[in-house]
Amino acid sequence: MTRCRHDVTRAGRVSSRAAAAERPGACPRPTSWVPRIHARCFILPDLPAFVRVASQAAFGSPWHLTKEPAIPQHLRFASNDLPPLRHCSTVTLLRFGAAALLLLTGRASALTSGKCKGDEGENVAMSPPIAVALLYRANRFAIFMLGMLFLCVDSSGAQEAPPVVPPSAVKSLDNDAGKPGARRALIVCGLAGDAEHRKLFAETVEMLYAGLTTRLGFGAGEVTVLFSDEATEKDGPAIKASRGPATRELLTEVAATLEQTIEPDDTLWVFVLGHAHYDGRSSWLNLPGSDVNQLEFGKLFSAVRCREQAFFITTAASGFFLKPLAAPGRIVVAATEPDLEVNETVFPHKLAKALAEPPPMAQFDVDGDGVPTLLDAYLWAARETAQEYAGGELLATEHAVLDDDGDGRGTEVQADYLSEELGGRLRPGRGNPQQRAGDGARARGVVLPVPPEAPEIPEAAEAAEAPAIN
Repeated sequence: MTRCRHDVTRAGRVSSRAAAAERPGACPRPTSWVPRIHARCFILPDLPAFVRVASQAAFGSPWHLTKEPAIPQHLRFASNDLPPLRHCSTVTLLRFGAAALLLLTGRASALTSGKCKGDEGENVAMSPPIAVALLYRANRFAIFMLGMLFLCVDSSGAQEAPPVVPPSAVKSLDNDAGKPGARRALIVCGLAGDAEHRKLFAETVEMLYAGLTTRLGFGAGEVTVLFSDEATEKDGPAIKASRGPATRELLTEVAATLEQTIEPDDTLWVFVLGHAHYDGRSSWLNLPGSDVNQLEFGKLFSAVRCREQAFFITTAASGFFLKPLAAPGRIVVAATEPDLEVNETVFPHKLAKALAEPPPMAQFDVDGDGVPTLLDAYLWAARETAQEYAGGELLATEHAVLDDDGDGRGTEVQADYLSEELGGRLRPGRGNPQQRAGDGARARGVVLPVPPEAPEIPEAAEAAEAPAIN
C-alpha cells in the first residue's frame, strides 16, 4: 500500500521520513491551503471578532466553514462594543468558552470531510491523516482557551470587588461643612391592622422621625411621613405630620416629586413598615386600596440618583425587594431573606431604636472599628432581633440581609458577628472578623453621630446600693 508523504506521527506532526520519501503515487502537496488552515484554525488575528462569533454561536446560531451565520439583529454588536472580560458574568464567560470549543472542533471536524478552501476559492483535497491531525490540534487549543477563560472568571471576581470605603474618608454628620446637599427621608407605613399593631407601628414611626430630625441631621420639613391610619390626639408629631394614607396614588406622587427635586449631592433614606404578603410570585405591600408589589415599588425609585441612598424595607417577605431596588451606590436593607419568611417582623422596631436611641458606643460598635456607622446600626438591630427569638426560645422566622454593591443579592453580613447560639459563625475566643469588600463596605462608609455614653453612677449612690456587711 502506497503511503502519502503527509502521513503524521502520533503527536500530530508531519513525519520527516515520510515527507522525504518521493515515490510514485504520493499525493501532491498544495502550496496555498496549509498556511491558510493554520491561520484560520489555530491563530486568532481578531480576538473581539472571534468572541463575537463565539457569543453568537452560544445563542444557537450555526457556524459553517464557508458561510457566515445568520445572526438576529438583536444579537448583533460591533467589536469595539464588547465589554472587557472582567465585566462579563461567569455564565457569559462559560458560554463564550463553550461556543469557542464548538467553533474550533466544528471547523476541524468539517476539515475531516477532506475538503478545504484554497486561495482561489476552489475545494482542495486533503488526506484523512492531515484532517485528523488538525482536529487533534484544534481540540488541544480549544481546551487551552477554556482554561484561560476559567482563569478570567477567577480574576474577574477579584477585579470587580467594590473597594472598601475607609470610615475616615467620610465626614461625620456632626460636621455641617461635610454635608453637601439636602438630607431627605420618606417613611411609609402601610396598613397597621388591629389596635395593638396600630400602637406598635405608630411608636416605631415616631421613634424613626425623632431619630432622623434630632440625631441624623434631617430637617423636619424634609422628612415625609405616609401613615395609613388617621391621626388622633394621642399621636405624636410624626403621625400628625403625615401627608395622608400610604395609598398607591400618593406613594407614586411622592416618589415622582422626589425624582424631580432631588439633587446629585442630596441624601435620601426610605423606610417601609407595616404588613405584607407573598402570593407565590410577588411580595405585596398591604396598602389602603390597591397593593404594590416589589417590581412596581422598584420602578418608582429607579430614576433616583443622589450621593447617598438607603432603602430599609422591613416588612414580611421584604427580601424580594432587593433586586428591583438594587442600583450602583445604593444601600438596600431587607428584614427577611428572599424566601418564604412571611411572618411579622421584629427588625423594624430594633432598627428604629438603633437610629434614634442607640446604646453606648461599646455596644453599638459591633464591627469594632471604633467608628459608629450605618453598618453598626444594621448589625446591632440584627443582633437584637436574633436575641429576641433566642430569649423567647423561638425559631427565628426572619434573617435580615443587606445589599450595597448593586448586584441585587443580599448578604447576611451579621452572620460573621453573631455567635453560633444566635445563628452566626463567630466562635468564642475569636476577635472581630476582618473587614472585607462586598456587601457592607458602603454602609461602613456612612458615619453616624457617636452614641451617648452610659451615665455614670455617683459613688454615693453606689455606696447606698451596696449591701451591708454584718
